[in-house]
This record gives sequence, structure tokens and C-alpha cells, in this order.
Amino acid sequence: MNSRIGNIEVCPSCGGKLELDEKMINLWCHNPICPAQLERRVLHYVKTLDIMDVGIGTISGLCGAGFIKDVPDLYELTLDQIKEVTGGQQAAENVLTAILEKNKIPLAVFLDALGIDGLGTTTSRDMANNFKKLGLVMITQNPAVLTSIEGIGPITARKIIEGLTTMGPMIERLTRVIDVLDVQEATGKLAGKSFLISGTLSKPRKAVEAIITSAGGEMKSGVSKTLGYLIVGDDPGSKVDKAKKLGITMLNEQQLMEMMK
Repeated sequence: MNSRIGNIEVCPSCGGKLELDEKMINLWCHNPICPAQLERRVLHYVKTLDIMDVGIGTISGLCGAGFIKDVPDLYELTLDQIKEVTGGQQAAENVLTAILEKNKIPLAVFLDALGIDGLGTTTSRDMANNFKKLGLVMITQNPAVLTSIEGIGPITARKIIEGLTTMGPMIERLTRVIDVLDVQEATGKLAGKSFLISGTLSKPRKAVEAIITSAGGEMKSGVSKTLGYLIVGDDPGSKVDKAKKLGITMLNEQQLMEMMK
């Protein structure tokens, strides 16, 4: 149910402004710390960090019992609190261990885990590669700085800055119990080179991307003048045509592997 103050639709839970979705049908609250979205926010964090043994039932139970009021509370849970939800000692121990083990988080993964509108996996990676440190991300208030990063437009930049500002106190509290790892200068055979995959390869795309980044390469989100290499597989689509127009070097999977020898 929506509430109205004057002519502005507001969220009945947090009082934040509601906005119509792209289809101009549904109203959504985009306040990243809205209490009504607590469970979704915590579950997104857990899934992004791939915290095993912590599923939706556990998160729902912990939030419902009031043991989790925001993401940092995950790291302050007691065994007895978790046991109230899981009902078993061993299950509670598994949950607590799984959470506490995820205390060193790469910057790109951390940004993605925040669940800020517009700050998805690709944008988080691009921002991490650009800023290198969480502190530099947090002091960025000029949308023009973000729009200089490929793939980020003015609307997305505004949403990201607003989200980071609103979540600032929570992020500060969270970084007292975890370490957000700076992006290190790339080393390896592919250091200084950028790549994009188009089409189907012999290995899953994420596996090939992991090979590239482990060798120091950077993954791009789209074809542009800043792209170094387009890796072409089966049924590559329109990216090939765009890459040809821009004079971008194209490689097959075997040629990529040769580059790393």
C-alpha cells in the first residue's frame, strides 16, 4: 500500500519517495535501507558473497526474530540466536562459521553485495577497477566522475551516489567487522589488456573470465574504443560487426590461451 504526502507517493515503511518502474505500472521504494526490504537486502548480501549454509529460511527467521536489523548484524550473531532459528546445534555452528569466514571481501564483490540500484556485478567491477579503494568510492559525490566510467549513465550515477550516501553509516559499521580488499595492480601475461567475450566457448563464460582476470586481464562490459580484444566463440552476434568497425583485434579461444603461454 502506498502513502501520499501532498502529491508525492511515499513508502509507508520508511517515508522514502516511491518511483514508477520502467513500464510505468508499479511503484517501488529505492531506499537501500528501507526496513521493509531488510530481508531482501541481507539475502542479497549473503548470496553475492556465496555464504554457504545460510539460506532464505535462516535469514527470514533471523530477521523475523529481530536478531538482524541490518547487514552488519550478521557478524554479531550469537550461536544461541542462530540455534533458535535452525533448531539444531550443528546447523547453528555451520551457519555461524560460514558467516564469519566471509570477512575478507574484494572491493568489487563488496560493492555488488550492497544491493544498490544500478550497482550490479559489472558496474561494481568497473568501479572497483577505477577507484581501487573503498574510501575513494565513498567520497565520490560528482556524477561526472562516475559517468566517465564506461557503461554508467547520468541516471545510474545519481542512483549509485545516493545509495552509497544513504548507506554510509551502515557501510562504516560493516567495515569494522570485515576487511574490504583494495584492488591490486594487475600482474601476469594479460596485465594491461582488456577483453570481452562474445559467443559460446568450450568452457563456461565465467570460467574463461576467471582465467583472464587471474592472468591480469581486465573484462569489459561492452564493445568500445577502449576494448583491446574481442574473444569470439560460436554465434557471436552483433558485437563482431561493431568490433570490426572500431578496428578491435578479435581472437578465438585457442589464440587467447596462446597469449598466456
